[in-house]
Amino acid sequence: MPTLLEALVRGPLLPVLIFLLAFALIYAVLSKIKLFPSNGINAILAFVVALLIATTNKIVEILAIALPWYAAIMTIGIFILLIVAAFGIKDISNLGENPTILYTAISLAVIILFFSIAHVFQGEIREQLPGGSNYTNESIPSNWHQDFVRTFFHPNFLGVMVVFIIATLAIVFLSSTKEG
Repeated sequence: MPTLLEALVRGPLLPVLIFLLAFALIYAVLSKIKLFPSNGINAILAFVVALLIATTNKIVEILAIALPWYAAIMTIGIFILLIVAAFGIKDISNLGENPTILYTAISLAVIILFFSIAHVFQGEIREQLPGGSNYTNESIPSNWHQDFVRTFFHPNFLGVMVVFIIATLAIVFLSSTKEG
């Protein structure tokens, strides 16, 4: 049985929390890149986009699945930084500029977002199966998560991922400049 906090966060407070998070992130990005000269314009644009995000049910569902995973990974990252600092490495301030760590964080974020989108749109995906509307969530005996993992580790999918990783590394290495 869920606690009162879980019921509030998953129920009526979820769109409000999504709105606040989206507003803060969009406003921070707009202020950082200085797309508009006025902070008022940035705030209005962030408000409108956050309102659109908070009123779109599918986006709220995707973020409700993805955000706890992002929070868990950030917590693990902070603990890793604390352990690294405890072992005597003093300069961890420029750790975010390391391309390996940056690409790993971006890759994890994209994978979490991909799984969240797939979870939310599983009904629409199932309608595309042969037989279309004959499939319902109750009539399909297999576990969706098991099917998804089976698809994710299929040799064709893994081959495409290896090609993407090689292409990404090639772009990174070819576009980087060496000084000296």
